[in-house]
Amino acid sequence: MRLAPLVLAATASVSLADAVLPATAFTPYRGSVLVCDLAKAGVAERFPEYGNSPDGIGCGVPNAPWLFFRGEPMKLAGGPEGGGWYTFTETTDHGRDGPGAFRYEGPELAKWKPEKNGLWLYGYWSHDWAMQVLKVASINRETKEIRFAEKAVYGIGENTWGGSVRRFRSINSFEELDTPGEWWLDRERKLLYFLPPDDLAKGEIKLSWKPDSALYVIGQTNVVIRGKRFHSGFGNGIEIRNSKNVLIADCVIEGFRRKGVVIDEGCENVVVSNCVIRWTGEAGVTMDGGDRRTLRHGGNTVVGCDISHFGLFQRVYAPAVDIHGCGQIVRGCRLHEGFHTAVLYVGNEHLIEQNDIFNAITESGDAGALYSGRDWTSQGNVVRWNYIHDLGNTVSDGGKSTFTMGVYLDDCDCGDAVVSNYFLKAGCALMVGGGRDNTFVGNVIVDCEKAILLDDRGASYAANIWNNPNDASWNLPGKAEALHYREEPWASRYPNLARILDDDPRLPLHNVFQGNRIYACRRVYDFNEGVVKLIEEGRLATNDVVHAEMPTADVFQNWKRDAGWSGSESRPSPR
Repeated sequence: MRLAPLVLAATASVSLADAVLPATAFTPYRGSVLVCDLAKAGVAERFPEYGNSPDGIGCGVPNAPWLFFRGEPMKLAGGPEGGGWYTFTETTDHGRDGPGAFRYEGPELAKWKPEKNGLWLYGYWSHDWAMQVLKVASINRETKEIRFAEKAVYGIGENTWGGSVRRFRSINSFEELDTPGEWWLDRERKLLYFLPPDDLAKGEIKLSWKPDSALYVIGQTNVVIRGKRFHSGFGNGIEIRNSKNVLIADCVIEGFRRKGVVIDEGCENVVVSNCVIRWTGEAGVTMDGGDRRTLRHGGNTVVGCDISHFGLFQRVYAPAVDIHGCGQIVRGCRLHEGFHTAVLYVGNEHLIEQNDIFNAITESGDAGALYSGRDWTSQGNVVRWNYIHDLGNTVSDGGKSTFTMGVYLDDCDCGDAVVSNYFLKAGCALMVGGGRDNTFVGNVIVDCEKAILLDDRGASYAANIWNNPNDASWNLPGKAEALHYREEPWASRYPNLARILDDDPRLPLHNVFQGNRIYACRRVYDFNEGVVKLIEEGRLATNDVVHAEMPTADVFQNWKRDAGWSGSESRPSPR
């Protein structure tokens, strides 16, 4: 018997704000900065010290509350003004056994007062792919040393990946409340200071602190949610768990401290269609589902959505779409304005196609617009017909974006097909970190620092860790054994994987580079010595077409036609 769908029709927006502050509750403080006594405004809640929230992932997801004006999240006071960076090169304590320290020469030392108002710094302390928010314990203004109160995961200036100049910003810094849209909360006296970007009469001022989601769909079948606006929350936007045949369509999901949409491993055929998702503290959408052991597809899909300004708090590994499980789809979306990767995928037989991906990796480095890594078993994924362009930042690598990748298959990732994509100004378009059985066919690569990079890290610098049973992050054979990769259906679906241990498992074999058209790239191939030797031995081959000049306009137009795009360049439409 077919059940009739449960339909939630278009209604007014759903706000998760816990308090609406009237404009009359704000009075002048200094200059254009206003102050609101929250107790007098009716807010009884007492807020903990600013810092990483215990229910977040840790990399910058803050304790309550969060301030919104006109539906847009406001920014905690900090510096430098204008969004640049403070930098340092001298580390006085790498923090191997505890909190570290460094020397900073800037004039801000004179105004920062961690002992009075508290001060936190967020920075890329050792690597451009690892951001962390740390509380300052003390500042010695004579020696110019800043010492932290907590340990950095990868140390301070320790074995840096991405450059010796390290960078940071201040956050929750009352002394730097100087930019429209910034705010700061005196948590002891419950005084909220705000420098509004516009007249307060032009929009509502809201405060959120409860970690609830705007909507829960749990254990449901045949649900349609259409035309709603979910906003201004301190948890997730929509959580869907253990449900089937759910459609989220034509919605706006914006301003959530955590994720916009969560689809868990118990879901099948959940579709998020034609939605705008933006201003999320963590990922825009996370999708799981299906069964990797049996290779049953989940069929969960994000289609025709515009997802932007994700990872506002967790600046790295919080993508527009985070994919897990088996058989999910991301199709025809615009994914943009992200500090790190746009699509992070783990698992099997996902389809990522016809997406417009741009303005990603704008703050970090050693990252890809699409990223998967460190797993032999992450096989059967297809990345095709995507327009991947205008990536990277100008800080970590002097503007060359060589630490920015279009598609990044990291640390021996295997078995993906990257086919007929168009890369423009994408740093290193195709980065293959020692993996095998990957196919790169028919891609167009234009005006990139590097077209293709392939190394043999499994036989070089990872030679002693790729199969280490005591390193859960690596231990590639152990991950494969957990999925019974030599049994059915794995043995038939991925025959090269089934016999990998008998086939020089450390080498990047069986990769195919064929028919890629490369235009005006500063470097076409970046192969290390081990890869060059494999090519000389005939164990690897490339068959690409290289042009020194930029392509004519018809190259892009013909690619769009062949990839099934219609409409404008910036908004693909699925076939």
